[in-house]
Amino acid sequence: MKFVWLRFLVVVAFLFAGLPTFAQELNWSLDQYDPNTTNVTGQANGQPGVASAVFNNKIWIAYLASDTCNGNLCDIELGNNNGGGLNFTYKSYITISGVRITSNANPAMTVMGNTLYLAYTDANNNNWVIHSTDGQNWTGPFQVAVGSSTWYSPSIATDPSGMYLYLAYMSGTTKTPIVCTAYVANWSTTCVNETSLNTINYNPVLTSWNGLLYIGYPASSGSCLSFYTYSGGFTIWNPWAPTECAEQTNASPSLAVYNGNLFIASRANNNGKDFIATTVTNNGNGIWGVYEDQLSFGMGGPGNLLPVTISQSGSPAPPYLVNFYTYQNRLYYTYGK
Repeated sequence: MKFVWLRFLVVVAFLFAGLPTFAQELNWSLDQYDPNTTNVTGQANGQPGVASAVFNNKIWIAYLASDTCNGNLCDIELGNNNGGGLNFTYKSYITISGVRITSNANPAMTVMGNTLYLAYTDANNNNWVIHSTDGQNWTGPFQVAVGSSTWYSPSIATDPSGMYLYLAYMSGTTKTPIVCTAYVANWSTTCVNETSLNTINYNPVLTSWNGLLYIGYPASSGSCLSFYTYSGGFTIWNPWAPTECAEQTNASPSLAVYNGNLFIASRANNNGKDFIATTVTNNGNGIWGVYEDQLSFGMGGPGNLLPVTISQSGSPAPPYLVNFYTYQNRLYYTYGK
């Protein structure tokens, strides 16, 4: 482990009436690394990271395998914790012909129904999705017709209906988010470059919460975290209001829904590149509560939050929230309960 426990806690906004001040606090474990995963790239500039998902009663990770790169093309390595715990001894490369990821990006994963979906970008800025029902045999790749060059890594999220995938990219020309909807029955896609939104420093991330699609990213101006919600159009969402720039980051954030609240993982814009865990609560009346932990766990690449509800021998008792991240080519994790 690289450091110890919490550096400091700060409440950055009020919590709504009726809840105690620290009702949404998670206790985060010491950071640990997986000795089986030493070839995952996590650069000091915030790219790339690791993808994770809970699938077939196991925790899965996917990442750019740094020891497989040939020029700017690398293999995607997939692992699972079949024996329980948060170490990944069961590894394999995705061996579909032509499936190689660009060397400054990471894949993204999500699960819908009984299917694991993995999105990635190749060295020619083409964007693809593959899927599997067992994590070993893959179908695809299916191209996402973005209609523009893209930079860095994709993000992927599911629609609650179980019919659509949402994907987000950073436009290589306008530096604004591109949001795509893919109908999985026939892989027809619709992509829109949201040029009215703030420009981006790193790739956007997605999640669904309380019937809305949320998108977040560090804006080009001041590296401030910017968030929007979508319901027929994008609306700026700032739970820190009236503060305009409560949090700065030098890597993409991660979004996850856990225990009914929205959690944000970000990498602090400081020399230590600390892990910042932010909890956002909503009482249904437009009053946001924001609680923030800053932990002195230096992150190389961006964090990746994963809610876990399955029970496994050797793993923490569920439910818990894991943050996977990279540091010096190792996979690190910390979990909160």
